[in-house]
Amino acid sequence: MTWSILRFDTKAKLVALGAYLLVSPTVTLAQMSTEPDALDVALSIEISPETGIFVADAWLEAPQGDVILPDAEWLTIDSLTVAGQAVPVETVSDGVVEADSHQQQDIRATMSVSFPPVDVPMVAAASRPEATYVIGAIWFPFERSAIRDHVLTISVPQDQRIAATGTLMEESSEDGKTRSRFAFRGHSTDLALFTGPYEVTERLHDDLRLRTYFEPEASELSPRYLSAVAEYIDRYEAEVGDYPYGGFSVVSSTMPVGLGFAGLTYVSRDILAHSYMTGRSLAHEVLHSWWGNAVGVDYATGNWAEGLTTFQADYALAEELGAQTARDVRINWIRNLASLPDHKMRPLTAFRSSSHAGDQSEGYGKAALVFHMLRAELGNDTFSLGIQRFYRANLHAIASWSDLQTAFEQTSGRELDWFFEQWVRRSGLPEIWIADADVRNSGDGSYEVTLDIEQSAPAYRLRIPIVLETASGEQIYTARIRETSSSVTFTLSEPPGSVRLDPDFNLVRRPLAGELAPILRSLNRTGQIIAVSPSHIEDSGRILSEILAPLTGDVELVWQDRLPEGDTSPTLIVGYAGDVAMLRPSHLGPMPEIAEQGATRFWIERDDTGRLWGFLMFDALEDLETDLSALRFYTSGSYVAFENGEAIQSGVWPVPADAAAILLDISSTE
Repeated sequence: MTWSILRFDTKAKLVALGAYLLVSPTVTLAQMSTEPDALDVALSIEISPETGIFVADAWLEAPQGDVILPDAEWLTIDSLTVAGQAVPVETVSDGVVEADSHQQQDIRATMSVSFPPVDVPMVAAASRPEATYVIGAIWFPFERSAIRDHVLTISVPQDQRIAATGTLMEESSEDGKTRSRFAFRGHSTDLALFTGPYEVTERLHDDLRLRTYFEPEASELSPRYLSAVAEYIDRYEAEVGDYPYGGFSVVSSTMPVGLGFAGLTYVSRDILAHSYMTGRSLAHEVLHSWWGNAVGVDYATGNWAEGLTTFQADYALAEELGAQTARDVRINWIRNLASLPDHKMRPLTAFRSSSHAGDQSEGYGKAALVFHMLRAELGNDTFSLGIQRFYRANLHAIASWSDLQTAFEQTSGRELDWFFEQWVRRSGLPEIWIADADVRNSGDGSYEVTLDIEQSAPAYRLRIPIVLETASGEQIYTARIRETSSSVTFTLSEPPGSVRLDPDFNLVRRPLAGELAPILRSLNRTGQIIAVSPSHIEDSGRILSEILAPLTGDVELVWQDRLPEGDTSPTLIVGYAGDVAMLRPSHLGPMPEIAEQGATRFWIERDDTGRLWGFLMFDALEDLETDLSALRFYTSGSYVAFENGEAIQSGVWPVPADAAAILLDISSTE
């Protein structure tokens, strides 16, 4: 039987080849190459999940740059031809067919693969009967930076189904085989395919084919996912532009990760049923079909796509839940950013991915806040038009932060180099504070408030929200400054009682002292931690250092059995409940309630001098490794308690809304 065909990508030769493939389902690579409008890259694969054997043919039409050959211990290149002439693979220096060598002549290769097993940590290709996946251009020759048109033909046993990057062109089942063809325009490195004994649920949304590839026991979740995908596609078509692919698929299996591709997202079956997956997580992955796929990223100049996707998906959904929810998201981003010391901060142009040295708190949180500030600077309508202009100008191309700047400048008619220079190309965060505040009774029933605002050097050009509290409520003003020292004056019709600077954290900045609660992640942003543990815990330094390594990273742990004297370094006190209670400094006040929760408790406090104190309290040393196995998911909080490896309590210490408010003295003005 043959299933239906989707709409094709916009490029004319995709449509022409699609029609050709439909009337000739057994088309060979040789036949493809004779077509005048054949695709740039044609790939043919046959997979046997039972044995893990993978046989593939690849053809690259007239490559322009260097071509990288696949290199993996589980893969063999059986043949390689350049311009129809056989080339021994062993003669190709460093596995690269240089442009001067192939001179834009076609390259073909056949490969045979014996997949590694699906395992953790995951690799880019693996197979077992219930799951086969191949991620990236690790199994065929490719050009590193070129955007190419691909057609991918896959054959698997009949009880398997196939999902892949791009647009499904044909799907059939006959002669004991399932065969599918996909068309994809983009980087070869963004190609991915998944096969398995899936139950496929399908929904047509206008002319888009939406699908879930779930294991049978999870198929009841399909309607929820398909409805959410349809909603997000409609939403982002209205906000950005036409959806760039022929459909969208959600695939799930055993890999404990979440992955996003052009027109496809992979979700681990362990988290598939969680409600947040069809909320911000799915919205984020659907939007990546626009940002990062249809518009590619010039990674050499910084990954803008994660920040823009976070802003338009995660943060936009938070805004719809209300101002307080959006504020909480901004505070969380600022809190994580502020835990980075200056020497570890990088400009957004240095961010590549969350696994890169550029920290995720910058590439996601800071970048999203930059778009939040840019929208405030330009206005909602101009910002939206700038997003749409950027998409139209860079569809199926590689884009950079500079291309974003150009789109917003053309839309707004304003020069924005100052904005992108300080927020994108400069590292660090500004520190802003009120150095002096004066209130003067004007004598006509009005009051003049003069604020001396200072910021760290080099100075930023800032648009600072100022909130003055009066008897009748909040009065909100905006101060525009660009020097390290500035003076601004506001006129009020009634006397103000206090003033706060950017209390809703609409700026990317370092928080004021005491303005935000400390978080566990702050411990691994320092050069050294004094770790205190009672001497009766045998070999505690070695055991606990290994257990705490995922939290502390490259921070040095200096172990001792008593509190340090005269040292202001962050201090981590580790031990059984009684030991920690005895060692905890009295000036920190009463023991927090978290100390009574669970079998393992971890929290952080900050004293009046700004010194950080961490406390790890446990009931059994032998259970500590199990209990802390998920600690990395809770380091954005101030405390967490575990029981049998599960978090039973976590959160951030509350901070009064007026913690950083400055009281204004009006007695001398009366």
